[in-house]
Amino acid sequence: MATLAQNIIFPVTTSGDITVSDYREYGTNISNAIVTVGLARTSDNGQVNWNAMTTVPGADVVRDYEVFRFTDPLQSTAPVYIRLDYLEGQIGVTRLAYMKMAVGSDTDGNGNLRGSRTLTVQTSGTLSAFQIGAGTATGATTGQRTQNTCYFSSDGGRLQMALFPTFGNLAARVYGGGLVSISRLADKDGTPNAKGLNTVFY
Repeated sequence: MATLAQNIIFPVTTSGDITVSDYREYGTNISNAIVTVGLARTSDNGQVNWNAMTTVPGADVVRDYEVFRFTDPLQSTAPVYIRLDYLEGQIGVTRLAYMKMAVGSDTDGNGNLRGSRTLTVQTSGTLSAFQIGAGTATGATTGQRTQNTCYFSSDGGRLQMALFPTFGNLAARVYGGGLVSISRLADKDGTPNAKGLNTVFY
């Protein structure tokens, strides 16, 4: 199984939109890490081109997405596709980056997942991530290029991500990170099978 620890910026600001450069770095690093540990980005039309980006999408506007697929031997008979939407969220005057994720068994070539029921969750910088105004959050400061070590792993038939695990304030129940685990079900001996997926989002 391939593993990767990657320092990734968490863009947060109270002065308008987050910057294009910070947003681009945030998305590029997450995208590259997923490919590095073994998943493949599909050729679906309309996917984000990080190098050509000149603006951020605006608060909660769905614009920038990528689709990844498993690369294990079961992908040919039991395909798994994962769509990531990269967004800019807003809490009052505070803007921050976050993602939404969907899982399906097919794609129409234009980024729309189909087949199995699609599960959509929000992760990595949820809109309740920080008590910015009260100054009680730890790990990130508005207007600064704060980085946190994120962790990725895959064997081609699973994907695990621990995103921004030290951000937030546990005492105040304010959480800035996200845990994602998508893996095939397995036989008693641990061999992955095509019967379904085990998904954990936190």
